[in-house]
Amino acid sequence: MQNERTLGTFFGLRFSIIPLFFVGTLIIFAVMSIIGLAVLKLHTADALIFALLCTLVHWLDDLVHSAGHAIAARSTGYPMVGLRLGTLGVFGTTLYPDNEPALPGSTHIQRAVGGPALSLSVAIVLGLIAYLRRADAADISYMVLVFAVVELVAVFGPGAFIPLPFTDGDTLRKWWGKQ
Repeated sequence: MQNERTLGTFFGLRFSIIPLFFVGTLIIFAVMSIIGLAVLKLHTADALIFALLCTLVHWLDDLVHSAGHAIAARSTGYPMVGLRLGTLGVFGTTLYPDNEPALPGSTHIQRAVGGPALSLSVAIVLGLIAYLRRADAADISYMVLVFAVVELVAVFGPGAFIPLPFTDGDTLRKWWGKQ
């Protein structure tokens, strides 16, 4: 991809970013700042800290989701080779070998389900932690924890099954019944 910059190889995967990563990161930060100020009624400094932490958590949530794909892909015998951050500005794209042979639909489905499965698993654990910490509801770290849970469920967990062209749901729609 044009203007793609390699960040390095971690856990056997090539990580890279495209310029839209920076645009998306700024948009997430701006939106979360507004939520911090207008919805949560935080002081300006607290709203900016909240926004920064939520922005970092967003990318961590994306990495968790992608790790689920990587684990599932490795188990099929057709592993991922990398992750490109910045698709649509705010998502990562899992990368597979260019010379990968034609695979059965069941392999594509297994790889697609891995991301939402791990995202939902992590959301359940974090949700339990949030439930136990509910007395700290006014604490910024609690608010960020709730953001992580909501995002993992709504965007990277079951929400990823919505059949949009850039989601796991589209992969499932394409390959379901073509095993």
